[in-house]
Amino acid sequence: MLPFGGYMLVNSYIEQSTLNEILAHGDEATADVTRAYGEVNKAGEAPSYLVTLAWIDKSGRQQAYGPTHISFGKIVWS
Repeated sequence: MLPFGGYMLVNSYIEQSTLNEILAHGDEATADVTRAYGEVNKAGEAPSYLVTLAWIDKSGRQQAYGPTHISFGKIVWS
């Protein structure tokens, strides 16, 4: 268990370092939800959705991502 714990500690540090680098030098983008549909859930589970996102990049071309899974608590509508 000790080697596994050490591996997880080092891996976590590396990933956090990468995230901090992205946040410090990355770009933010605002995307439009171009498609959204509910997923079939088991009885009693919170609703979740699949969405497709689209945005215009710096060169003026439309980019798309998805479908990707989101849960109801993480949706921000504007």
